[in-house]
Amino acid sequence: MNDQPVKKTSDIHLVDDADMALFTGKNWAQYEPTWRALKYAERPKNLFDFKNINWLALALAPVWFLYRKMYWSMLAYFVIVYFIDLGLEMIGIKNIPGVVYAVAVQQVSRMIYLQINAKRILEIRKLGETEEVATKKLAEAGGVSSTAAYIGTAVIAGYLGYAIYDTAINRKEIITGTPYHMEAPVDGSITTDGTNTEQK
Repeated sequence: MNDQPVKKTSDIHLVDDADMALFTGKNWAQYEPTWRALKYAERPKNLFDFKNINWLALALAPVWFLYRKMYWSMLAYFVIVYFIDLGLEMIGIKNIPGVVYAVAVQQVSRMIYLQINAKRILEIRKLGETEEVATKKLAEAGGVSSTAAYIGTAVIAGYLGYAIYDTAINRKEIITGTPYHMEAPVDGSITTDGTNTEQK
């Protein structure tokens, strides 16, 4: 990197490697092969190595989006999944396993992430700031957000907890044939038909 502001450009190939490394931040080594493939058309080595799998994107795609500060991308992910499910349901295909979407995201996650990074880097460089100011802005705008990831994880855990609880209640109603809200309390004051036991 030189000490002069980078000229205005919109070409991904003019994004400095050092800028991309700084903006990406944590675990840059895992993203560098994909970046070099995008910029220099280099074929990544050991493409099917487990080390190259984006495990967070595979297991919890929404959390990965939040962790990498891709908030609009996370929203777009939910919108796309919703319309895909809606379209498939219209042709009679229902309940697509979430793993299908997870694998799809994992396959393209780093490529999309780096392309978005390149766009944001160029936008900052276009401001014509001094090297010191530009570097500071790149570091602040990029990197990761553990806070956002924790919040996302908590929301997902809460939703899954409620879903499991609701499923358990529904299964109990099916097995017993008694709606959950009509079950008699321990003291037996109310029967399943809604009458008071003291009146019988």
